[in-house]
Amino acid sequence: MARRPVLQSLPECQTVYAKQFINQVDVYNSALNEVVKWRRDALNDKQVTFGVYNWQTKQTDYYSVSDYLKKLGISENEYLTPKWSNALERIAIQRAIEAYSAEDAHTRPNGESCFRASYNKIQSEAEILAWGPANISGAIDLWAEEKKDYVQNTGAEVGHYLTLINPNYEYYGFAAGDGQYYRTTFSGEAGTRSSAAEYSDSTPTNMRGLGQFEVNVDDDDLREGATWNLSSMKSGSTQTAKVTLKHRSGRYEFRGTWGSSNANVISANQSGVYTAGKVGTAKATVSSGSFAFSTDVTVMPLTLKYDGNGATSGYVASQTGSHNDEITVAKNGFSRSGYTFSSWNTKADGTGTSYAPGSKITLPAGDTILYAQWVENPKLTRLAGQTRYDTMATIVQHEQTKQGQTVIIASGENYPDALSASGLAGGLAATIMLVGSNSLPSQTANRLASLKPNRIIIIGGPSAISKNVENALHQYSSTVTRYYGEDRYETSLAVFKAGQKLGVKWNSTALMATGDNYADALSASSLAYAQKMPIFLCSSASGFSSSQLDAINKTIKQGLVIGGTSAIPNWIVNSQLQQQQGISTKRIAGATRYETSIEIAKSAERYGLTAEGSVFATGANFPDALAAGPLAGKKNGFLLLADPFGTTAQFVQKYKNQVKTAYVVGGEQAVSSTTANQIADSLGLRHP
Repeated sequence: MARRPVLQSLPECQTVYAKQFINQVDVYNSALNEVVKWRRDALNDKQVTFGVYNWQTKQTDYYSVSDYLKKLGISENEYLTPKWSNALERIAIQRAIEAYSAEDAHTRPNGESCFRASYNKIQSEAEILAWGPANISGAIDLWAEEKKDYVQNTGAEVGHYLTLINPNYEYYGFAAGDGQYYRTTFSGEAGTRSSAAEYSDSTPTNMRGLGQFEVNVDDDDLREGATWNLSSMKSGSTQTAKVTLKHRSGRYEFRGTWGSSNANVISANQSGVYTAGKVGTAKATVSSGSFAFSTDVTVMPLTLKYDGNGATSGYVASQTGSHNDEITVAKNGFSRSGYTFSSWNTKADGTGTSYAPGSKITLPAGDTILYAQWVENPKLTRLAGQTRYDTMATIVQHEQTKQGQTVIIASGENYPDALSASGLAGGLAATIMLVGSNSLPSQTANRLASLKPNRIIIIGGPSAISKNVENALHQYSSTVTRYYGEDRYETSLAVFKAGQKLGVKWNSTALMATGDNYADALSASSLAYAQKMPIFLCSSASGFSSSQLDAINKTIKQGLVIGGTSAIPNWIVNSQLQQQQGISTKRIAGATRYETSIEIAKSAERYGLTAEGSVFATGANFPDALAAGPLAGKKNGFLLLADPFGTTAQFVQKYKNQVKTAYVVGGEQAVSSTTANQIADSLGLRHP
């Protein structure tokens, strides 16, 4: 079994440390076989001889290996079975660590002879070193290349080869460092037969893996200086210090007693692990014996960052501090279309720790990100269909009218009658449905069948809604009544009188609008519904009829004049309403139909209407919104014409994040997605 390398210590001089990856299992399995290979080669090669000095002849006698073995009394079998020594292996490991290059071949880092390396006071009697081969077999073959010089007696270095084949060496230990951290180094240690008692433990170390080894170095080596791996740390972080000697290109690490010039900034344990505290700079120190090294370490602040987490705009500045500092959590500066900010969280999905703006957070180790948490806002709902009747049916469905209520029927082919009926619908808590002049659309029929009204009121004469349609309506209610006048103006009066007859408590404030265009009355329809205000339509050219003025005189105290002087000229207001009838008037108008619609909404605010439940309709046509007055009016919401140039969106901006329900009626050809999205963003609603 392979064992992890362990520290082996030598007592002299200053102790430093070196890393080396070793695989003594492979070395043990290969080395002696290689030695035997070259010993057998020498035994079989007559050119390889050993010289013995003859004291009688004063000359050197040369013997073949075979004869030399006989002279020594060593059998060939003994010669070819060299032994492994645990002690020599351990010395070889130490020397593989110490021998950085050929320059270090015969001198240890502490200045001693290589033969002073020892294990349990046991020393080697011969040493061979090599750098660069791929493995121990290659190293031994490299040493054996000296055979040629040995045979030819060239005078070159042959000691490595001789160490391998000399019969006097019976015990060996080899080691290899694989070069993972430093260059590949191989060492071999040899011992003679006469020292058998010291070398007889043949147990291999079986060390394999990355080890850290103690090495004794000369004081002069330390005076060359050292390099730290510490320079800056994040507050709250930890880092193990490493101090490498400049000597031998950083091969050796210096260790000792670790310290700091300011423990509030950095502190160290005796394993050299530094912890960064308060932001600042302090010196890290390490000392051993008479030597000490230090370096400046700057503790960098931690950052508390804020992430919009899907925000569409905005920014929140980061904050900084030290580990364990208590910081006040910032207010939200992000916004996200269609969402409302709720809190901050340490995880984007909200499963971490939640923090409210203004609360305290204790900075943990490492930078922190707080993610904005968003609550999905309600959606601006688009109510649209393929036809005006499809749109009407969708609007009615969203009114959530109960069964058994009153339904008002008006023409879907023209606007005046439906608009005149808005106030009546409010007075009777009714809904408005549309029909063709000569047909009952299936959409209307289906809604009638669902609502089962107790009463159906038709607004408009037979030319607007035929008798056939009236007859068809009887199958949905036992009570079907028609109210109308000779024209659109008189029909608006007929609607007012019908309300009186049916018990509607009309508001004493009436809405005065032109019957020559739909825009102004359409914008006022939700106010009429919500406040039970009658709508009197007049001709821009001839004003109100005498019958209208008579009804106004008897019941109305104030008139809200909808539209500018081109819609209702001043003479109508001054002469017919103020002088003749004696009622107070207030004109509500803007430069365009969109601005007039906004001015109506501003006036409606004084009656308690808001953007909650509002309906936004095109200002370019009327069919989609004819039935929308009751939908907005029931919720005390505005009916606003959606200006594609953004004035409507700007007006409702003040209601942002206060609205849960709002509608846009008609498809994208009526109210474009761009316009609808502008309105949704202004209200803080999701896009339709």
